[in-house]
Amino acid sequence: MSSCQDLIDAEYRKFSSAAFASVMLTLICSVVRRSKWETYNQNPREGYMTMFGFAVIKIILGVLLATVFQVTCPSGCECMGQAHDYLYPGIVFAVSLYWTFLGMKYYLMSNDRSGEQGPSTEITTTTSVV
Repeated sequence: MSSCQDLIDAEYRKFSSAAFASVMLTLICSVVRRSKWETYNQNPREGYMTMFGFAVIKIILGVLLATVFQVTCPSGCECMGQAHDYLYPGIVFAVSLYWTFLGMKYYLMSNDRSGEQGPSTEITTTTSVV
């Protein structure tokens, strides 16, 4: 049977692994956004789809960090002074809101350009009177 310290260390490793995954997602999103800057300005639809996708994944990670991966005292162990860490999940939510904001900017840019490109989407009908 594992000691309480081993169980607590496992809890911290679980949280740290999820936090590391969140940091890596932030780095990946940053690289993708910088490398596709011109593409997203020319094709804002691709920009908002990408940013909204990253934001959804980040929100899910934030929820998991605040709930499932939160460090708790294992049953049968006595833990004193162990506070929950909601600071990092809060930062994760803030980053996801920023990415949602960027997605909205691309979305609005896409709507502004939709009237300039391509044929009209109006459907015209003619009615003949007999």
